[in-house]
Amino acid sequence: MGELAAFVQSELRQVEIETTLSGGSCVTFGAGNDYPTDDLDLIADGLQTRKQIRAVMIRLGFREERHYFVHAGTHWFIAFPAGPLAVGEERPKDLPCIVLPTGTLRLLSPTDCVKDRLAGWLAVLRRCPVPRAGTGRRSQESHRCA
Repeated sequence: MGELAAFVQSELRQVEIETTLSGGSCVTFGAGNDYPTDDLDLIADGLQTRKQIRAVMIRLGFREERHYFVHAGTHWFIAFPAGPLAVGEERPKDLPCIVLPTGTLRLLSPTDCVKDRLAGWLAVLRRCPVPRAGTGRRSQESHRCA
C-alpha cells in the first residue's frame, strides 16, 4: 500500500502537486498493515485543481468512480479529500518522508496520525446523538449518524 501511495505521490510531484498520505491508510502503513483499509487518502497541498489531479491519475491508468480513483491492477482506491492538510484545526509541523522502491512517501507523523483519527471520531460524535446513561432503552434510529 505504501509503495502505491509513494508511486502516485512521485508522479504527482513531477507536475508540482505535493500530497500527504493521511487517514486510515496512514494508520495502515504505520502499523505494518495490521489495520487494513481499502482506500488511500492523499491530501494535496496548494491550489491544485481536481482537473490537474485527474489528468495525472488517468495517465497512470486509473479511472474516476464517484470521488475515488480505481485501477484494475490493485484493490486499493485513491481519494483526494479536500485540503488544506490539517489535524483538527492545526497544520502538521512534521511530515516525514520515507524512500520506498517506487518513490518517496510523504505522510503524517505517528503522533499527527493518531490526532487525525481522534479528530475524525470527534467530528462523527458531534453529528451523532449519543444517549445518556439512564435514559432507558435506545432505539436503532437514535444511533444512525449521517
